[in-house]
Amino acid sequence: MTTQNNKKLIPAVIISLLTISLIGSWAYFLAQEGETQEVIQESEQEIASHEDLKLELRILEDEFKSLQKDSDGKDVLINAKDSLIINKQNEIKKLLSKNKLSQNEVDKAKSLIASLKGEIVSYKEQIVLLQNENSTLKVQKDHLLVQNQGTIIQRDSVKRKLKIAKEEIVEKDSLLNTASTLKASNFAIEGIKVRNSGKEVETVRSRRVNKLRVSFDIDKNEVTPFGPKDLYICLYKPNGHLAKFNESENGSITSRTGEEIYYSDQLAFNYNSRDKIPVAFDWEQENFEKGDYRIVLYQNGYKVGESVKTLK
Repeated sequence: MTTQNNKKLIPAVIISLLTISLIGSWAYFLAQEGETQEVIQESEQEIASHEDLKLELRILEDEFKSLQKDSDGKDVLINAKDSLIINKQNEIKKLLSKNKLSQNEVDKAKSLIASLKGEIVSYKEQIVLLQNENSTLKVQKDHLLVQNQGTIIQRDSVKRKLKIAKEEIVEKDSLLNTASTLKASNFAIEGIKVRNSGKEVETVRSRRVNKLRVSFDIDKNEVTPFGPKDLYICLYKPNGHLAKFNESENGSITSRTGEEIYYSDQLAFNYNSRDKIPVAFDWEQENFEKGDYRIVLYQNGYKVGESVKTLK
């Protein structure tokens, strides 16, 4: 009788064990699924935060570039802020270039971006201050010239003040001279084939090219005084040699860094507009080689534009 009872209990025990095992498996599965959802949510939040930081950096970069275009006049402080802002931007870019950031790295990026905002605000204020200071110094100069008509003692005192004011004006004028440098944009270099009919068609095949057509815009600059300006054009062949134009005024200039720059041609023009000035010219020769043709522009001792055209 006992043996029969035991036999009846065995299936019940097995079923109970299987039930417990199944319940445990489902509990484990649900727990794992919950953890997975939490990981996914955390990952999505990290990605969103990462992209927000990148967007914020791009906005700050655009604002900084706009400030640089509006005013290139720089004193020592502005020049230092230029380097500081650029270095900080690069540091943030490097940090945000990672696929995944730790919480410490996210906090660091936020802190750097906040600091960058402050630097850009200070940069903007310094530009305004520089312009105001220059206006004030010019007024002081005129006032000192009137005072110079006084007594000998007053004259000596005024001379000393006038010398200081002149030195400061020379320094500020030098900064404004740098700010008045014209820039070039919207470069286009086209390979042109001239058919027997005289019709011109664009091509990138070197054996078909009869001439290169170069065009660009001279950007407006609110601080550039009207009057005669010179633009120096350097055109380099694929072998790195400087190209020469027929009957061109080639020669050399000294850049603001003291480097001697040889140019292919000199373009003289009268700057009398606050709008963009379109410029275009052709370079003709018998044979064009395959490779990169590079054009570099200099104005006021600075490199103000560059572009490359590849012929196949």
